[in-house]
Order: sequence, then C-alpha cells, then structure tokens
Amino acid sequence: MPTTKHQQDYLQHQSHNTFSDTVCATSHGQRGNLKHPLRIHSGEKPYKCTECPSAFSWSTSLRCHLRTHSENPYKCPLCSSSFSSSSGLLCHLRIHSGAYKCTLCPSSFISSSKLKCHLRIHSGEKSYKCTECPAAFSQSQYLKHHVRKIHSGEKPYKCTLCPSSFCSSAALKCHQRTHSGEKPYKCTECPSTFSQAGNLRCHLRIHSGEKPFKCTLCPSCFSSHSSLKYHLRTHSGEKPYKCTFCSSSFISSSCLKDHLTTHSGEKPYKCTECPSAFLRSGSLQSHLRLHSGEKPYKCTLCPSSFTYSSTLKCHLRTHSGEKPYKCTLCPSSFTQLSTLKRHLRTHSGPYKCTLCPSSFDHSSGLEYHHRIKHGGERSYKCTLCPSSYHCSSYLIHHLRSHSSDSELLVVKTH
Repeated sequence: MPTTKHQQDYLQHQSHNTFSDTVCATSHGQRGNLKHPLRIHSGEKPYKCTECPSAFSWSTSLRCHLRTHSENPYKCPLCSSSFSSSSGLLCHLRIHSGAYKCTLCPSSFISSSKLKCHLRIHSGEKSYKCTECPAAFSQSQYLKHHVRKIHSGEKPYKCTLCPSSFCSSAALKCHQRTHSGEKPYKCTECPSTFSQAGNLRCHLRIHSGEKPFKCTLCPSCFSSHSSLKYHLRTHSGEKPYKCTFCSSSFISSSCLKDHLTTHSGEKPYKCTECPSAFLRSGSLQSHLRLHSGEKPYKCTLCPSSFTYSSTLKCHLRTHSGEKPYKCTLCPSSFTQLSTLKRHLRTHSGPYKCTLCPSSFDHSSGLEYHHRIKHGGERSYKCTLCPSSYHCSSYLIHHLRSHSSDSELLVVKTH
C-alpha cells in the first residue's frame, strides 16, 4: 500500500533523528541511548562506588552494587543466602533445582557457563596462563587473583574495620565475617557452621565419605580440589610459596602464612576460657570444643564420637584395619603419622636394647620396652574376662567387645 504524504514526512523525520553506533550496526532513537552501547566499546565506567574500587557503565548497575555493601533484601526461602537483586536470587535458586548438573560429580550450578568452567577441573584444561610464571588456570578470574596475590601484590579491596586489604571482593566479603562473626552456611548433620558455601560443601563430604578428586600418580583421593592440588606437589616437590624473611618455601599459601608467624609471633585468635591463642579462627573453634565438651563427629560403626574430624578419621582405621603409614626401615605400619614418627625413634635412639634392634630417646622408654616386650608384663586387666594388656588403650578397645553399653573400667595392677 503506498504511503501517504504524512507518513513519508514522519519517516524522513525519524531518519534524521536516528543516532547510529559508529562501532557496530546498532541504531538508537535518542542520543542518550547511544551513550550506553558506546561505553561497552570504549570501556568507560563513569559511575564509581564510594566503598570499593568497583566502577560501572550505568547508574542502575551502581545502585544494585551498592546493596552488596549495605543490604541484601532478596532472601532465599531454602537456605540462609540473601541477595542484592532479584536476578541474583533467581540465579541462586538454580543451585537448589540442580538445573545444570555435573555428570562426573554431585556438583550443580546456576548457569551453563559455570558448569563449563567446573568441567575443566575434571578435564584438567587450564587455558589461562600466567605471563610471569608457569602457573595456568581454568578460569580468567583465578588468573587475575593469582597475578595480584603472587606477582603484583595489588590489594585494592580494603576492610573499613581493620587495616587488612585483599586481592578480590570475595576475599574481602569473607574477611568481613571475621568481624561480624556471621557464619550463614550450616551443616545439616552436625552443629558446624561456615562463613563460605565452599567450606560447607567440603565439610559435608566428611559425613558422606565422598572423595571425588583422585590422584593420577598414586591411589590417594580427596574431598576437595585444593587438597588434591597440594597433594600433587608432594610428588613434584614444587613449593611455590616462598618466605621473604628466610629461605623456607611451602606447598600452600596457608602453610606460608602459618610459617610467617614464627617470625612475627602473632596469634590473633584468643580463647576466652584459657590463655591459648591460635593462628586461625578454625583452630580456635576446634579448641573451644575442649571447654564445651562438644563431640560432633560420630562414628557410624560404634557409639564413639570425637571432638575433631581428624580423630574420627584415625578411629575409623581401627574398624577397617588400614595402616597407611609404613616404616621404611622395617615391615611395621601404623594408623597414625605420629605413631610412625615415635616408632622411627626406635631405630635411631641412643638407648639400645640388648635383646632386639630397638632403640630409644630416653632410658625410661628402654626400661618400659624391656618390661613389656621381653618381660611380658601386662598391667591392665579386664574385669569381665581373664584378658590383660600392656596399655590402657588396648584394654578400652577390648571392653567394647563385651558390650557397647558396659561401663569401661580400666584397672591397672601393680
């Protein structure tokens, strides 16, 4: 149908008032609308946050970002998470729905792009390479964080409550919880709570026994990718974290951080019940259980419960019979590393037994060895049967064979 004179005039007016993007083919009806896409091409970010170094191309993005410093009005109905925008909440809800599931482990993600990044953990693909060292990463943000942490030392995100500063906004947000005491991520199996969702996911594997990260060089497997990463350095001998005060180097930043306190003597986390002080908040939290008597780690095979997850792990070996710590000088093997270290002294100590190859650090150890090993002394006797043992721990374990409900009476005879 032919256009009228009025329509032709209107179209001519529109063509004269259309503003074209000179970088791409996009056109816009108003000059103000043209400014927004041009900022995408130029990288201009005129709207700056007053609380942190972040900057944005649009005022609406800045307003949304400011909520991360003050408020998170959008609450998840399924967990304690909250968000500054409705879109953030909608993305988070996909974690609960499991929309994007990994086929190689139980993880699920809020978007296909995050699932794609996660799959690189299983494939080992690391396409983002550092130009300063051989390090490579599966995600660009990890490379950016690495460069700031290891090479440039840049820490643009500053805490407003203490002098600390950080390489990333996520690290700052996590640090701020040490001031507020907030631990929004709660374990459904025990009373443990965490300041980070990742720490909770890793903790839950203690209860499930899941260890999805397998070493390709030995039979070891781990509950977290970071544990596997550190373990692989025991094969390669790599120690990338170097002390600036001495020649020591370490396989992880946490080991270096712990070492640095030997130079400064700093232990910032102090117990309110006793004079003990600790390098980490997690160590203080574990220590406080000694005062409260809390034993959240329960054995699924017997009534025993423990203060620490590491103690439960050692205990489970009494059921499985596993003895992973092997002596290189004799056929002996042990359930705990500390027991192996103590055993190794029997090969090197100055006090040597005349009846067998054992040797000891102290004369008292040699005397005890003579009584038990060669003299057959069994001071700890069972009150329910004729059995007797040379140490109380063996007797306690034996008493459980009579009844899990019976009172554990440890009787030492002289």
